[in-house]
Amino acid sequence: MHAGNVSPYSTVLTGWRDHPHALPLLDRVRHACHPANWDAAMAAPLTVPDRVFATGNTRLEARLLPVYFYQRPRIEQDMARWYTPHCQFRRLDPGEANCAETSWQTVLAGLRPMGQFSVPTLFSPVLHAILTLDRIGAFVFPRESTDTLLIVVIYRRDAEQGESFARRFIELYRQKQEVMRSMTGSAAEKAIASEKVVARAMGEILHYTDASIDAYLKHLDTLGQPPQDTGTG
Repeated sequence: MHAGNVSPYSTVLTGWRDHPHALPLLDRVRHACHPANWDAAMAAPLTVPDRVFATGNTRLEARLLPVYFYQRPRIEQDMARWYTPHCQFRRLDPGEANCAETSWQTVLAGLRPMGQFSVPTLFSPVLHAILTLDRIGAFVFPRESTDTLLIVVIYRRDAEQGESFARRFIELYRQKQEVMRSMTGSAAEKAIASEKVVARAMGEILHYTDASIDAYLKHLDTLGQPPQDTGTG
């Protein structure tokens, strides 16, 4: 999928391999991230997912572990193989983008203007690699009701629909949460009802086929339990 000699990477932060301290990388994340209180997030102790890639008492003091430096180059190589500067958008079947990797791969490959997936930590080498891509943008925000999962909305900067669709996705996500908070009933009932409110619009901006969106809405109508949220799309 990679377009020959075109490098997808920015010249910014190319020296990350020489700096085991995580702060310069987190500062990059800060510009894309929308937590309620970044300073508090930085002062917080490392979570269990954080400790996969970093060590230290707090995120502000964190130093990256060898596993980060082992994984990051391989992730960048994989992204470079998928990346193309030429966009040829088409409607996708959800099965083509139903995990974190295929979600960002379909955006880098120019198959759709935006996608979304989750990472468990601010120290994710996948997140950091995405934030150094020249023609790719991302918004990052915490998933509702969790202290660890972060939603990454990835989009094509070089496509007219990219950023506008990404911002629209965030609006719809927040709308879904507001609907849930305003409803009465069981958690299952609220999850299904709120999903129905935004499912078609979300499916359209994620570039899913009309048939798959219709099938998903029909599936919601028959559910007695809430749909499983995989955190990808």
